[in-house]
Amino acid sequence: MKLRLALTLALFLFNLSWAQSIKFLTLEEALLLPADSVKHLTLSKKKLSDLPEILKQFKNLESLNLSRNKLSALPNWIDQFSQLKYLDLDHNQLEIFPIPITRLYNLEQLRMSNNRLTYLPDLLNQCKKLRVLDLYSNEISNLGKGIYELDKLENLDLSGTMYGTIFQKELKQHLHWVNIKFDPPCTCLD
Repeated sequence: MKLRLALTLALFLFNLSWAQSIKFLTLEEALLLPADSVKHLTLSKKKLSDLPEILKQFKNLESLNLSRNKLSALPNWIDQFSQLKYLDLDHNQLEIFPIPITRLYNLEQLRMSNNRLTYLPDLLNQCKKLRVLDLYSNEISNLGKGIYELDKLENLDLSGTMYGTIFQKELKQHLHWVNIKFDPPCTCLD
């Protein structure tokens, strides 16, 4: 058990340092380069309510940071980023999980904390390479069936939302290979 905890901590720190070590380009910087050379792009804190169509030209994106905007939906064309491994949608206004994300088959890390999500689609099972799923501070009451088929999932953050002891126990049993982060359970929900 100690070994598993140590490995999980090491993986968490690696994921954190990986995202911090990447040089994300701003849109202005990316537009000065050949579009196919742009791998890591940030549009964080731009007050975007929609994604600009100019992004379509960056077909080789591996990392996309859209955090701290006002996005309530994603366009269907987001799935054209077939090489995308890292997608950050933290601190937006998403109420419905964007289905085009489920067609990002190379996605390894998905960050959607501080949104307004209430459920996960069954189609999430198509993200077979997903290792990190951050759903901190959403009101998710329905995880769907797809999450149980994510064999590569290592870290799942469901903290910031109150769940009962029975739900937490059952989820940990079904996803026994996953490090799940919860807030302390509330027996009032059992």
